[in-house]
Amino acid sequence: ALIIFSVIGPGRSSKLQKPHMRLLLGMSLWDFFYSLFKAQSWWTSPPESGWEDARGNMSTCRMQGFFITFAHATGSYNAM
Repeated sequence: ALIIFSVIGPGRSSKLQKPHMRLLLGMSLWDFFYSLFKAQSWWTSPPESGWEDARGNMSTCRMQGFFITFAHATGSYNAM
């Protein structure tokens, strides 16, 4: 989160003109979202999954799976 605030903070317009700063911002955003969804993985799982205190349903489980899979875009960003 510190990198995100550093890039979009003061001097944002000059920083976002540089391609490497935009790539760094993209990687940091996806890492942030990945961490967020991984941290709540037990909560969005359906009770049938066996997780204690699971409160989700199949829709929340699929949503979580989509965002976790989509968060692997950081590796693609890093390959650029």
